[in-house]
Amino acid sequence: MIVNVNFAQPVGIYNNFINKCVGKFCHCEVSVEIDIGQFRVLVDNALNDAFSPSLCQTILNNTESMSGTHTLAFYILFGGVVSVRFLDEANEDPFYQPIQDEIYDVIPMKVEEEQFYEIISWHIKHLGRSYDIPQALFSVTPFFPWQAAVPEKFFCSQLVMYMVSENNMWEVSRNLNIDHMSPDAVYECLLATVDFNEDEL
Repeated sequence: MIVNVNFAQPVGIYNNFINKCVGKFCHCEVSVEIDIGQFRVLVDNALNDAFSPSLCQTILNNTESMSGTHTLAFYILFGGVVSVRFLDEANEDPFYQPIQDEIYDVIPMKVEEEQFYEIISWHIKHLGRSYDIPQALFSVTPFFPWQAAVPEKFFCSQLVMYMVSENNMWEVSRNLNIDHMSPDAVYECLLATVDFNEDEL
């Protein structure tokens, strides 16, 4: 099964002055294709351990009448919270449309079925966590502020790398500071790993 890590360039919906200052990529996030019934089961199972049970309940309420396979994107934007959106060609808002080649570079990561659902559950449990503005700003500089062992807040690169580390997608080197990585650094790190298994994807 495939977990996509999407890297946005500062164009289109991401076209602003701040995003153009951080590198080739200004944002990264994760998307998956999943049957909505299976997704609802994962949300329901995560209610007791979730950071925001109320947000999980809202998702259950909003998806009650939905069916079939959907593409979901887990993300956090500057100043926002960890969220999930449903991608749909019929949506007029470009942010909610399928991943577009002219905006995103995509790294597909192959995982086993059990791990696939564990990764989705991991994101569900973190829904609602706040954006860490200071850490995000420092991530594109040589300076690194103090960081708790387990973050209470995330910025986009950090969310992706903690997904990798805490779900054992591969063994993250101790020399790699996953609290201090820009989207460009995450892209280079994941690209090197995916290239190793390129024929299997």
